[in-house]
Amino acid sequence: MEEGFELWRVAVLGSGPSEGIPRVSCITRPAPSCRACVDSLRPHSKNRRRNTSLLLTLRRRQCGESWSEGEEKNILIDCGKFFWEGAIEWFPLLGVRSIDAVILTHDHFDAAGGLDNLRDWTMPPLCLQQTVPVYVRDEDKAGIAAAFPYLVEPSLSTGGGAVPALSFSSIADYVQFQIFGLSFLPVPIEHGRTTALAFAFDRFCYASDVKEVSDLAFAALPSSPSFLFVDCLREVEQSSHLSLSESVDLAGRMKAKRTFLIGIGHELCHDEVKAKLRHTSISPSFDGMILTKNEGGEWKEGDARESGR
Repeated sequence: MEEGFELWRVAVLGSGPSEGIPRVSCITRPAPSCRACVDSLRPHSKNRRRNTSLLLTLRRRQCGESWSEGEEKNILIDCGKFFWEGAIEWFPLLGVRSIDAVILTHDHFDAAGGLDNLRDWTMPPLCLQQTVPVYVRDEDKAGIAAAFPYLVEPSLSTGGGAVPALSFSSIADYVQFQIFGLSFLPVPIEHGRTTALAFAFDRFCYASDVKEVSDLAFAALPSSPSFLFVDCLREVEQSSHLSLSESVDLAGRMKAKRTFLIGIGHELCHDEVKAKLRHTSISPSFDGMILTKNEGGEWKEGDARESGR
């Protein structure tokens, strides 16, 4: 285990639902009327949303003070269907080349459907790295193996053998683990007929796929996190995701200092939700949103398109 690293930047690679935004069924209508989907076609629209995902970047400090711009470690939370597209847009702006670890919340396709694209990091001739470590619960690994056996056992591939080199490590509910010295607490939360993991790390809590939080899970989640990323699919209630009012309620129960909505569906427009919540500490997240910690330890909100590194 490599230590001495500190969380420096959190980037939102995706802030949308499983089908992404825009929805093809909306923008191909004879007279498109879905405000979020239509607006998402504009360059740099904050309604353009890919599958929920965070990229955590860790750095070392020089003499305990300024950040070292040399070695960095990148930890990806979820690798869904739109990962490849998001990486093309955000990795160059963020100066990201390596993926040093992947953590999965669950095995649904919007969280794990992009794992095959990690072959670009491990295949010759470039072979940026020998393997990509993937941290996942055993039941979710089994789900991935059932859908795509070659991701777990490369010898089962039926093509030319160009598959990603993934090394799997098991994580368990409520059992803390570390990656490069950064501690993560995985907390199972109800997500329809299954569970997904929320993760508490540093001063953050990430709960991208949630409908109910049990008393046991709520007790394990951090009280008064500095930053909460929480599921918010639409205005009305749904069976496996939180509605807007439910998201606001959970943020209040957790006493989060700053909350960002994530997993936002096409029924919610970025600017409209932002205006509705303007008197609160809650805002919709957006693809390319970044939080960067300065040398004094304060976190600053920004946009990768404007700030980059």
